[in-house]
Amino acid sequence: MKEIRLDYADVKFPPSNRVVKQLSSELNKVNLYPRKIYLKLKQKLADYCNVSPDNILLTNGSDEAIDLITNAYGKTVLVPAPTFSEYERAALRNKCNINKVNCLKGKDYSTNFSDNDLAKSNLVWICNPNNPTGTTIPEKTIDYILKRSVGYVAVDECYYEFSKKTVIPLLKEFQNLIIIRSMSKGFGLAGLRLGYIIADKRIINELEQRKQIFSVNRIAAKAGLLVLEDLQYYKNSINNLIENREEFKKDLTILGINVFESDTNFVFICFKDKYTVEKIYSCLKSRRVFVFPAWDSEFSGPAGFSLRIAIGGIEDLKIIAKYLKEVLDK
Repeated sequence: MKEIRLDYADVKFPPSNRVVKQLSSELNKVNLYPRKIYLKLKQKLADYCNVSPDNILLTNGSDEAIDLITNAYGKTVLVPAPTFSEYERAALRNKCNINKVNCLKGKDYSTNFSDNDLAKSNLVWICNPNNPTGTTIPEKTIDYILKRSVGYVAVDECYYEFSKKTVIPLLKEFQNLIIIRSMSKGFGLAGLRLGYIIADKRIINELEQRKQIFSVNRIAAKAGLLVLEDLQYYKNSINNLIENREEFKKDLTILGINVFESDTNFVFICFKDKYTVEKIYSCLKSRRVFVFPAWDSEFSGPAGFSLRIAIGGIEDLKIIAKYLKEVLDK
């Protein structure tokens, strides 16, 4: 029986041939520090994001970015729920107070922070689009949060390449805004660990003083530079995944499954009770289909009776839809 791994939301397409070919030549230079590549990559990312290189800080994946920001600004941390668990983990590692707010009601996910929540928080996290629901938080909501926050607001745009929605324009108005991104998702570099922070120059300088000088290795930095020089391949691959996602959503809807709207490379599906979701999860696992259940440590806070399924090839998604039908028909 074929194993289908759609638990982790790494993209299911390989790097472009051009990237693989050129990256292999970089192995001959691993004896050299990556400082010059950092400068080139920061400039390329600045062009991509329409900001200055002074607004960019390279990190060892978005995990390092989350930890740096939490260490610098997190005394009392406001976390929506459910969301990516690393915000809470970083807060625990840094001995912060944590205020989790339930933002999931039925099929609606919204960052419904109160003014009181914002007034007592030094650091607010917003995952946009959110993991695991796939929901995009409207810019006007983030604008509202920024205006009422006494501390810093960190917006995780890890899935930007899928959503195409960003709050980078708000950096001109709000100096308490920090944006993080990852090259693990849309650019398929999860195994090399490359992320970056976009913020006011003052924040970048403060965070840079706290990080290791060479936390991003030479191969990862070169790979980041190469993928940004081959954008069309990645745009085409992402569009293909989005088509697969929409087709999969149609199949799930036909089965009567509650599917959230998604601006990411995964879907979030909900069931009526604990018995149903546990039965479906167990049946999929017994057939070597791996997805993330709501109770997985990947997520922070209650996520209901739900599963998160990453988007892969259409053949695998059709197999899963078939398995789901068989379970639901019993």
